[in-house]
Amino acid sequence: MGGVFAEIFVRQRLIVAGDAAATAQNILTHERLFRWGFAAELVPCLCNMPLAVIFYEPFKVVNRRAALTFFGGYCLTIGYLIFRSTFLPRVIGVLLAIEGVCYLTNSFVDFLAPGLASGALALLMVSGLAEVVLCLWLLLKGLNLAKWQEMAAS
Repeated sequence: MGGVFAEIFVRQRLIVAGDAAATAQNILTHERLFRWGFAAELVPCLCNMPLAVIFYEPFKVVNRRAALTFFGGYCLTIGYLIFRSTFLPRVIGVLLAIEGVCYLTNSFVDFLAPGLASGALALLMVSGLAEVVLCLWLLLKGLNLAKWQEMAAS
């Protein structure tokens, strides 16, 4: 949620594509909003570090090296790991891999072509549902423990 707040309610209001002076003025005028957006963006970043450590343990049986990642790349990698595993639905892996591509695309578009950023953001917001699906699956169903143990034993 912090990333959504920072992207939609902060960046979209403060950044003026192609006009650095107007963007700087907006940041100065709305300094508190800019600071809240920055802090909100840190929350998911800080949460993703322990999440990577938490997910390392079950997914090391799929591919130990690929289980060590960063976020855009992390979504691609965790998508790959879930797809290859037998203890979570493959469709969640595919959705997360798509989200990873969208995260990376959004990051590059924001930097290289800011005028197109709103379109990239819309794509990212839709693909962000993959994280919600994964969270709900883990909360409601969890891992298929028998299949995880089978994979760990091999």
